[in-house]
Amino acid sequence: MSYTPPPTWSLVEPPPAVEAAADLLALAAAALEVQPVPDLRGKERIRARRRQLGIAHAYARAVDWTAMEWFWIESGREAERRHDERAHQSYAGARANPTIPAAIKRAVAARDGWRCRYCRIRVVSSATLTKLEEFLPAALPLWPAEMGPAEVTAHAAQCVLRLTWDHVAPRSAGGTNTEENVVATCGTCNFSKSSCTLEELGLLNPLSREPLASDGWDGLDGRLGARRLWRNDTSAACAGVILVVYADSGKIGTITVEGDTVTGDPPGMTDMLEARIARGMSAQEAAEDLKGWSNGYIAVREQGEPDPFEPLRKSKK
Repeated sequence: MSYTPPPTWSLVEPPPAVEAAADLLALAAAALEVQPVPDLRGKERIRARRRQLGIAHAYARAVDWTAMEWFWIESGREAERRHDERAHQSYAGARANPTIPAAIKRAVAARDGWRCRYCRIRVVSSATLTKLEEFLPAALPLWPAEMGPAEVTAHAAQCVLRLTWDHVAPRSAGGTNTEENVVATCGTCNFSKSSCTLEELGLLNPLSREPLASDGWDGLDGRLGARRLWRNDTSAACAGVILVVYADSGKIGTITVEGDTVTGDPPGMTDMLEARIARGMSAQEAAEDLKGWSNGYIAVREQGEPDPFEPLRKSKK
């Protein structure tokens, strides 16, 4: 007998401890941001900093690891139980660019109130979670896989609470990078839904219900010196259209930078350019910064200028 539960908004209801984790991380960030008394010197200043780190660690350690892990694992299991391959529809048309424009991300985060549109838990900026791990590595580890098994070295909150983006209609089914198709999600709901359609998993369309009223939550965006997702103005240094052409192992990609929105291919390069522009670099500066360590070769040109990789393109035809 097939498993066909009635349609739901999320695969699994998150435990209360998962929702409470956002408050604990906010308290940890606030503890880390306390400025030391200016008059403290030497050992007194060191002891004050240790007390500050101790308070932040206590808040971070209060995040319920087991609740996070249960939510992550059970959501994946529920997706496997529900998955109905009969609802899958093949799509042969062109797919949207894998990179969601920064402007769309900012608009969606603001619209959705920094909450997952499926399970509605509060999510945290990816950059701020990374900063928290830098300050509190023992409490919120997110270490490279080569340092050990993921279940040992990574705190589940790093995966569950991280702000991600989901195409309601997946790209593989013709979904677009528009506000009408992109929603803010937690890592759990995004990973479990994967590239499935809503019909395949028996999920209701999250855009068919209004997001929760804003409670002032901002995803800890920009805290602890992390780069901000939300920017109210576009830097004049990033104005205009600049094309960045990139070659790596004979493969050629073209990236367009318009204002602070980066689109194109390959996705990894667009993400790195976008991160640098978010820190205030111009498109030219960001591309120059990447030239020093990139495995490929980057050339920057204004719209209309000749493509330096044109001879290579012709030779491959």
